[in-house]
Amino acid sequence: MSELAQSLPDDIDALRGLLRSALAERDAIIAERDAARAERDHAIEQIERLRHLLHQLQRAHFGRRSERLDPDQLPRKYKSRRVL
Repeated sequence: MSELAQSLPDDIDALRGLLRSALAERDAIIAERDAARAERDHAIEQIERLRHLLHQLQRAHFGRRSERLDPDQLPRKYKSRRVL
């Protein structure tokens, strides 16, 4: 027999107590793992929302401005023409 098997009590009630203790410890670890996963999933969702917001802000800040023409950038021949 292994040392672990020899160290187990022979009493059925004591064995049940050890089993309950091991199951409770397992359940606590599973609950902790599930909480960590939920926290991770929430963080991933928030990161995605922030990336989307950043993309919108960059587009609003850089997109429209970069598409506008500065009158000083136009050649002289185009400045004198009027668009109807």
